[in-house]
Amino acid sequence: MSPKTTPLLLLLLCIGLHSRAQQHDAADAAKRWWHAVTFGDTAYVRAHSTGGLTVTFSNGRSFTHAAFLAQVAKHDPAAKITSEWPEVQAQFPAPKTAVLTSRVVERVGAQPNLLKYLTVLVSTDSGWQVAAAQSTRELELAPRLPAAGAGQPGDYAGAYRTPGGITLRVQQRDSTLLLIEPSGTETKLEPIGHGLFEGPVLLFAGNVRFAFNRDSTGKVVALTRIAHRVITMPRVP
Repeated sequence: MSPKTTPLLLLLLCIGLHSRAQQHDAADAAKRWWHAVTFGDTAYVRAHSTGGLTVTFSNGRSFTHAAFLAQVAKHDPAAKITSEWPEVQAQFPAPKTAVLTSRVVERVGAQPNLLKYLTVLVSTDSGWQVAAAQSTRELELAPRLPAAGAGQPGDYAGAYRTPGGITLRVQQRDSTLLLIEPSGTETKLEPIGHGLFEGPVLLFAGNVRFAFNRDSTGKVVALTRIAHRVITMPRVP
């Protein structure tokens, strides 16, 4: 007995094919749009963006349609830039709306940068247009150095006062430096340069680095915390 193709089966097959075609078209539109952004093609970005376009970058800066076009116009990279899109996922929350999340490997010369793009597209008579976009750089920890490469750990041990009046202690334990909060919470500081250390990645702050500052005599006089903002903490005598 040969299988029969029912109207319901045909409908389901058409829906599946249509979704795959939609995903391919939306992904291609997103790739072309981000490529135009990278190389300063304002005409393409203007033609393939909605009037209410909003764009946010990982540094926290956001732009409306006109402001973003002005930024794109200034971007004319001299270096050779290539990109690979190893991961693209598409969702269609509404019939004419696509939300794409993409992981992109961008290479400037030989240097790779790992990026994540969020692109919201709407379908119009002229094709997919970008309504909102966000670019986020993946966090990468700096290469670790041997403890000796960061200087003498004992030079950094001491107390440091935050702008809010909280005293943090830096303590040497064996060859490791620990940052100790008043609650007793300890954070291990990993050496990445002379007088420069990195803490664990924090959800709200990303990479957190600590730089010990010296005066003209070479004495450590302050500790600077570098994250989403820079805070300098003088050493407590």
